[in-house]
Amino acid sequence: MSVEFNGSSQYASASSTLLGNEPIDMIVYGNSDSAAATQVPLALGNGGGANGHFAMMFEGAVGGDPIKAQKGNDGGTFDDADTSTGYSTATWTVASGSFVSDTERHAYINGGSEGTDTGSETDPTPDYVSVGARRNSALSQYFDGKIAQAYILDINMDDNQHAAAGVGASPFWLVSGVKVRAWYPLNLHYANRVANGYPDLTATGSPTLSLDNPARVFFPRLGGVMTF
Repeated sequence: MSVEFNGSSQYASASSTLLGNEPIDMIVYGNSDSAAATQVPLALGNGGGANGHFAMMFEGAVGGDPIKAQKGNDGGTFDDADTSTGYSTATWTVASGSFVSDTERHAYINGGSEGTDTGSETDPTPDYVSVGARRNSALSQYFDGKIAQAYILDINMDDNQHAAAGVGASPFWLVSGVKVRAWYPLNLHYANRVANGYPDLTATGSPTLSLDNPARVFFPRLGGVMTF
């Protein structure tokens, strides 16, 4: 299952200041209906100002339609890593990124086509986590399509780990579980399925449940029972 967003008014978010600086990794499954808009499936944003965020983006507004991992400071400047290949519409895509430091970030599409950026950006002051849009003092860059399996990690995975995530491996296979600070499966509800992490999300604008789901997602099992 997944949640479908309309690209104009629907999103889900929660107030939190849990992570405000690197290391931060994000992984999110998106199935976009648009190759013409800048869309944010997962972000941490500063709700007290117009700018300031860590965000994954489906960048349909530029040539090649790359996946971006973008860091923006509260003053309104930003730097981003762009994947070397782009996404296709109506196709499930794993967008992942590593925010390593003020001068390093990486973006991946389905675990490959890595893009790296070394521009210098000071840390923002994010106090919202959002799915389906970027939430600052105003909402922007709404996602048009379906989103499932959104994760935020308090660690940077290496290239091999991003490659594994890109073919469907849950990060619970790849890093210590205590480093996974958000896991939003987005199936029937908006709860974070890990303790001591980000809050449950609240939906705005009545996004709809979809039976469409990424084809390959592999979760750890204990005693033959999926830890879901």
